[in-house]
Amino acid sequence: SPSVYEVLGYNPDELIGEELASTLYKNPDDRIAFIKTVVEQKSIEGFETELKRKDGSIIWVSVNSHLIVDEEGNPSGIEGVIRDIDEKKQQAEIIQSFQLHLESILNSMPSMLISINNKGLITQFNTAASRLTNVSHKVAIGRPLEAILPFLGQYKSYYQKIIDSQSTMEFRRELIGELDSRYFNITLFPLLSKGVEGMVIRLDDISDLEQKERQLIQAQKMETVGTLAG
Repeated sequence: SPSVYEVLGYNPDELIGEELASTLYKNPDDRIAFIKTVVEQKSIEGFETELKRKDGSIIWVSVNSHLIVDEEGNPSGIEGVIRDIDEKKQQAEIIQSFQLHLESILNSMPSMLISINNKGLITQFNTAASRLTNVSHKVAIGRPLEAILPFLGQYKSYYQKIIDSQSTMEFRRELIGELDSRYFNITLFPLLSKGVEGMVIRLDDISDLEQKERQLIQAQKMETVGTLAG
């Protein structure tokens, strides 16, 4: 096939009689899987594998092939086209690496971060959210917010307002009994990426600060009482 020369640098006659599994394939087992699929299904589209160019470099390709049969219907060969997808694969790896890095950042944050889509389904659930609620990421993702965390269901009603206004809303010193009666500052803000809408709910635990403020107020009251009594 002309595509063999264009993508791999080989003239077709250079490969005649060669053991292609070892000559072309980085992983020879891919050749076995490829042939097995073509023989069983008569054709294959979008088979992705790494091949070796004539110069020794490795390249990702996508293969479309079909089975050739003789007059009696017996398999006599395989014909197809290979397409260079190396750049596409590299871009995908960069995106995946960035996503993993971003996920690592989100999971290292002490704040609970939960995002929902326009159907109210959870799309993000960071490590802090799992730790404070005892709900795993695996269980939460794809489930309705109010089914997983009923105490946050009331905030879902602000979804459309947040999306339409592209602004944030804050709720200060919210007491959540289901989370050991701790106090949280809750922030709602929009998430818009490539046309995919969503709302993020961020919960910052301020219970320790709240307790210290109460202790300070109590101490000031006691001091005032002592002064009046004296």
